[in-house]
Amino acid sequence: VSLCLAGTMTIIDYAIGGYRDGESTLTFGILKSLRKGDLLVADRHFAAAHFYVRDQAMDLEVLIRGHQCLKISRVKRRVCYSANDFIGRLNISKTYRRQDPSLPASINVRFIKAKLRIRGRVSVVWFATSLLDAQRYPARQIVALYARRWRIETLFREFKITLSADVLRSQSPDGVRKEIIARLAALNIVRSIMLEAAAKAKIDDPLRISFSHAVRALISFSAALSRVPLALVWNVYEAMLVEIASHVNP
Repeated sequence: VSLCLAGTMTIIDYAIGGYRDGESTLTFGILKSLRKGDLLVADRHFAAAHFYVRDQAMDLEVLIRGHQCLKISRVKRRVCYSANDFIGRLNISKTYRRQDPSLPASINVRFIKAKLRIRGRVSVVWFATSLLDAQRYPARQIVALYARRWRIETLFREFKITLSADVLRSQSPDGVRKEIIARLAALNIVRSIMLEAAAKAKIDDPLRISFSHAVRALISFSAALSRVPLALVWNVYEAMLVEIASHVNP
């Protein structure tokens, strides 16, 4: 499980577990890396009333796609901004309340309906968020913000395919962890250099730069960087930044 910055897709924390460890359990341990007032954007696997309570207890704001099993028509509406934007009250399951007596009986959550194109098809999607003030947080901006979350799926592809983490060759748990951690570090290094290249080329969205090309450029220029005199290293490095910034995805 990884926790990333939405604007740069750099990993700020991660958790590695065994085969039987759940994503939710692993996630609890890395949320401490967030700060008070941060907005956690997650997929609907983490959409549940007791999750919302837990996140807000840590002074975090949340934006999550509504769970597929939630019947929006049954949610009691407290405040209606529009037919597609309202604050509703969710009851917390007695099972979770028995496990954690500190949980309240219910929590107020804002629900926003939107039409999105997902895998080439237009779908109706409900979002749940703790950002209750419609004036400070317009629905359209919240929906646009959630669209950034899908970029993490691209990050997983880059991690597994471009950085060859789809096949791990170590024969021990510690060896496997080291392989994963080394690739996570490499991913952040590449991202940092891509940010530098974007700033130099004045590219507004650094995520439009091709990650795979950035990796190839780093490998290609590494030989020259290791051989040229020290006085020329910066010139080669700047040429590498120009090459990385030249491949921008549409």
